[in-house]
Amino acid sequence: MSTTAAAMHPWRTAARRRLGVGLGTALVVLLAGACAGTDATPQAALVPVEVPAPPASPGAAADPTTADPTTADPAASDPATTAPAPRPSEPDPAALTPPRADIAAPGWLPVAPDEDMPNPMVLWDDATDHYILFATQNDFFGDLLNVPWRASRDLVTWHHPGDALPDLPPWAGEGATWAPDVMEVDGGWVLYFTARTLDSGGREGIKCIGHAVADTLTGPYRAFDEPIVCQVDRGGSIDPRTFIDDDGSRWLLWKSDDNSDLRRRDLTAIYVQRLSDDGTRLLDAPTVLFEAAYGWEGHIVEAPDLVRGPDGRLWLFYSGGWFNQPSYGIGVAECLTIAGPCERLGAGPWLGSNAQGRGPGEASLFEDTDGSLWLAYSPWAQDGPRSTPRPLAVARVGFDATGPYLGDPSR
Repeated sequence: MSTTAAAMHPWRTAARRRLGVGLGTALVVLLAGACAGTDATPQAALVPVEVPAPPASPGAAADPTTADPTTADPAASDPATTAPAPRPSEPDPAALTPPRADIAAPGWLPVAPDEDMPNPMVLWDDATDHYILFATQNDFFGDLLNVPWRASRDLVTWHHPGDALPDLPPWAGEGATWAPDVMEVDGGWVLYFTARTLDSGGREGIKCIGHAVADTLTGPYRAFDEPIVCQVDRGGSIDPRTFIDDDGSRWLLWKSDDNSDLRRRDLTAIYVQRLSDDGTRLLDAPTVLFEAAYGWEGHIVEAPDLVRGPDGRLWLFYSGGWFNQPSYGIGVAECLTIAGPCERLGAGPWLGSNAQGRGPGEASLFEDTDGSLWLAYSPWAQDGPRSTPRPLAVARVGFDATGPYLGDPSR
């Protein structure tokens, strides 16, 4: 987030997921139709709005499926759809307190239900005038991408430009890179990711968290030779997420991977630790925010993401249970400080299985230009017991005196 934006809306700096162009208009059109029913199959309401395709690379044909936003000329597109919306001097209270959603269908149905986009993170890139989506490693078009990223002008049509981390560090094995998170720092960006370790003989070991740096948001990132977090005594470490507080302090959250050994039922925990200003080193000591405790969580809590609400209160969104089960869900806890203590907002999931997808989880938060907060997440199955890819889904987040709630996405 720019210094100007942070000064205008201090609480947004903590939210850290900045979006810009046309999200409000595009989502209102799409969501108004998507939430009209509870059928788990995407309906005509999800037909893309008329947004110009990104211009082609110099000398290439304008193919919307292959256009590269890193070489696109923003001036060549319609200014009405590409010019950033002006930010108000204060957040619009209506943007933060929408009417409550229908709990049976609270969000925006996935636009690409047959495409796998787990552990999604979305943010706006000023340099390319595109939304950028990072997701867990996948086999796109026959090519294995370590940290795949996609680009979109409208959050409906996604282009598939490439890999943010084309070269893994020497400690990491191929085929198990996921849960990416990026953080802007002075002079560039830092990427955090999960990967499986290799021993001296090339044998796979536990999963740990690595980090890499780049000059631009989409990379290519250059990884450090050693993991930044690797809890051998807890079965590994996964699911990194970053948080920037109002005072500029930077923090890394993650989950201990105790459940990596299926023979054990040790409780997993969510950790937080302060980062250096450049995001490349951990400072002080890690703190446990909480371990799995409630029945719906089983023995697993994971995928943490922290946000400071409009009244300054801290809210930790997390997932509980096994990711491939209908009981998987998203929980919320209020934290007194960044280092805890944290208390759950109720004894059940904040967002559980519904008509738009079973087993929602792996959420991250982002905001649009009027200050509305949104949740990007991955449901496991959309049509009953049959497992499907984990596509991108979006739900709106509102706030009242009791904390965050699922807001009507069409308002």
